[in-house]
Amino acid sequence: NNFLRAYANVDVSKGTFGLYTEFAAKDGGFSGYVKPLLQDLDIVQWKKSEGSVPQIAWETIVAGFAQIFTNHSKNQIATKIPYEGTFNNSTIGIFAAVKYVLVNAFIQALNPTIDNTINISNANTSTKEKGFIGTLLSKDKGKDKKK
Repeated sequence: NNFLRAYANVDVSKGTFGLYTEFAAKDGGFSGYVKPLLQDLDIVQWKKSEGSVPQIAWETIVAGFAQIFTNHSKNQIATKIPYEGTFNNSTIGIFAAVKYVLVNAFIQALNPTIDNTINISNANTSTKEKGFIGTLLSKDKGKDKKK
């Protein structure tokens, strides 16, 4: 509750927070992910007499989003946030994080474990396809890379 109060400005009456991560680095490059999961989350809905109107509105919005993006079979909200790059230039997979929120909520619940997908052999190379949007947003989109 203290964590969610400090960073999201909401109160919860119950819930479990889990954080799973893998990371590997080699020759100045790295790759990995962070997978946060909130299970059995119950956001406290303030009564009008117990809080300010903006606080009540904020907690109502957060509770609504939590209800929408909860995987109801596992009662969890989760995502997986990939990151990779070099120590001078790194990227965080924001679009992938949004995709994993949707996958967890509507397709298949993310497992509360590490995935064993990161290893030292792929620590400094991208093993993921960028896709159309990723290619458009890539910093090296104008360079030809020949293998």
